[in-house]
Amino acid sequence: MIPIIVRTKENDVYEILSGHNRVNTAKLVGLTTIPAVIHDNLSDDDAILIVTETNFMQRSLDEMLPSEKAKAFEMEMQALKRQGKKTSWFFDENDSENQHEYSDESTSTTELSKWRSDEAVGDRNNISREMVRQYRCLESLYLKLEKSL
Repeated sequence: MIPIIVRTKENDVYEILSGHNRVNTAKLVGLTTIPAVIHDNLSDDDAILIVTETNFMQRSLDEMLPSEKAKAFEMEMQALKRQGKKTSWFFDENDSENQHEYSDESTSTTELSKWRSDEAVGDRNNISREMVRQYRCLESLYLKLEKSL
């Protein structure tokens, strides 16, 4: 079984970032423990990036509703903007210790002015910057519609 990904919260509580279905299935078959990768001191933005990236790894863009893509791209873009750096999370299934590998390519102030979060989201998801922009417009329309109801 591929380990779930969790982060520690206050009072020894864990938040599941990836693996909700695996946890539910394990409960159904009577398991009381499952493998997990635990991240300490993970920021909310890093958690959002893990959630969106693992969701995109599990489901192709074609399987997602436009509203799901729009929300995920918006969350990912805002997290990247707040971080002000390029971040990538990878899970290596062949790692015998089931460690989660993190590579961080910090961006200098000079490079940051050239870096666009919409391009980064597009690159991370193999779509164009323009497509990310269109999904963001869709997300904005959804939010306006929700407020008017």
